[in-house]
Amino acid sequence: MGLLECFKANIELWRPAFKQLRTFERVTRTLLGLLASHGRSTVTNAITFQGLEQKDWSADYKSFNRAEWRLRDLFRPVLTRGTRALPPAAPVVLAMDDTSLPKTGLRIPQARWCHDPLAPKFLDKQIRWGIRMIHVALIVPDYQNHRPLAVSTAFEPVPAMPKVKNPELLTEAELAALEGRKREASLTTRAVDLIRESRRILDGDGQGSRRLLMVVDGSFTNGPVVKGLPHHTDLIGRTRKNARLYAPLAQKEGKRIYGLALPTPEAYRVDPSVPEQMASLHYGGRLREIRFKEVPSVYWKDGTKGRLMRLLIVLPIPYQVPGRRKRGYNAPGYLLTTDLTSPADDLIQAYLDRWQIEVLHRDLKNGLGVGQVQASSHEANEKIHGAQVAAYSMLSLAALEAFSGGRTDEFPELPAWRKRRPAMRLSQHDLITMLRNDLVANPGLRSPDWKKPKGWALNHRETYQAA
Repeated sequence: MGLLECFKANIELWRPAFKQLRTFERVTRTLLGLLASHGRSTVTNAITFQGLEQKDWSADYKSFNRAEWRLRDLFRPVLTRGTRALPPAAPVVLAMDDTSLPKTGLRIPQARWCHDPLAPKFLDKQIRWGIRMIHVALIVPDYQNHRPLAVSTAFEPVPAMPKVKNPELLTEAELAALEGRKREASLTTRAVDLIRESRRILDGDGQGSRRLLMVVDGSFTNGPVVKGLPHHTDLIGRTRKNARLYAPLAQKEGKRIYGLALPTPEAYRVDPSVPEQMASLHYGGRLREIRFKEVPSVYWKDGTKGRLMRLLIVLPIPYQVPGRRKRGYNAPGYLLTTDLTSPADDLIQAYLDRWQIEVLHRDLKNGLGVGQVQASSHEANEKIHGAQVAAYSMLSLAALEAFSGGRTDEFPELPAWRKRRPAMRLSQHDLITMLRNDLVANPGLRSPDWKKPKGWALNHRETYQAA
């Protein structure tokens, strides 16, 4: 099967999520237009791509802000389909992170001030106006040139709480209700909800005993997230280098669980009495020898409290800086995990693979234009951005099935300047190019009124080969 046939088969899994067939067809055609259209990723361009610019547009917009369907019902088949690409005994590794979609309008629902990771460091407040999103991605260990594949399994907005005027005039009951709403809208609460939802999907797919490993950064490595982990679910995430750790008691004394205070993770890193270990892991485009240290049983009193953890310290990785004689070193990584039995090599490999969610952020926002849709209602903002990401996830899984994750001869020829450095794996540019070319040859998901857009012959900036 080709890419378009596999993509169409994946999209068919969404049919039970919609009450009406016409809503399913309208939503899928719009999402296909958002993937394959040129220019900005807006609903207007998606409609024009379908050749429906001279017809009523209202139904296409209403399918996102009025139709009764849930975004999570689109991501559920992504996770169940993606786990089929994993080895049978391998754990399901999910990377979690938060990001923001830049916006300019002050009246856009759910827009707020968010952290801007690309802002200059000399600014007092590194922020930008946008919609904060929480993102979960399945890591498929299909190591094409030592780089795994990340497939989004959740992409939801984190709601912003409106400011309350004159909070001193509120009663105690109103203040308690306000604090409850803040907790429900917090990033930590949404993270726990998504972890439990992922566990429910695996249980419903007959994989209740399969281990789920959540790989997170420091913002999710805290007590509420660890306490909210469901069954057969573990977490590994970063911690501070000066975290206060305690040893477990050799003999339990009443309610006490904390023993003697242990050195900080930074002290363990420089301590020569703690032996170093070596592992050959996929990182940075090739197999590398990664040095690490391990402390088997610790308590983090200020963070995860009574949950017994395991400390892994990834030592700095040397690399050669072009034009310099001295070698540079990456920053060390201090990791805490609830998994006390799995080999340390597998846990560190899972954390190194977490970087693919950052690469996926770039592909979604800079390549596909996620966040460029001009949605002016709360319901549309809840659905349209995540639905676009879910459609790209189905396209990535279709490419994995059709081409086994590699760049075969079916793809257009690379430009001359790319032949010196062959592609390391399928890129977002490759997938969209193949989708556009297949759409011209096969009217599989197009509207019956679709016409070839004017000026379809694309330049080299848009695609490698004109359809």
